[in-house]
Amino acid sequence: FTAGGSSTSYRIRVWRGGCRGYTSVLNYNPALPLNQWMYGVEIMCVAPRIVAGACVVFIVAILAVVFYRRKRLQMEIQARLARERAEILAVNSGGKSAKLFTIKEIHKATNGFAGDRLLGVGGFGEVYKGILKDGTTVAVKMAKVGNIKGTEQVLNEVRILSQVNHRSL
Repeated sequence: FTAGGSSTSYRIRVWRGGCRGYTSVLNYNPALPLNQWMYGVEIMCVAPRIVAGACVVFIVAILAVVFYRRKRLQMEIQARLARERAEILAVNSGGKSAKLFTIKEIHKATNGFAGDRLLGVGGFGEVYKGILKDGTTVAVKMAKVGNIKGTEQVLNEVRILSQVNHRSL
């Protein structure tokens, strides 16, 4: 590359070792290695490793914030659902209170959520017929996994049904 009328006035030397844009001026020999050039002759570019490292740190920081907020939100939702379950169990309906069953009891009552026990499917989950060990027939509504709205819907239905006084409930 030449600029002006002289072929030796300006020369640009491209160094391909990570940084591009070293420029030699004032008739310096481009055949010399960079460490033999006079100080201040070359125009240095920002090292790509520093920029890449800063980008990686920035991306990792953003991901850490996103994962932290997501985890905190899940913990808040679980705490709220636990409080609502406790409120439901505390509600009395004609001297009777809602009973909390273990997953083992529910699994046994529904025969492992067998297909022949399926009564219906809704937007928030499935309803199964269950028979408790004392012979009582029950309906078991199971919210879809990971569906917060479905879990809230099931808890709301239990809350309402716990307040109704009917011999079948």
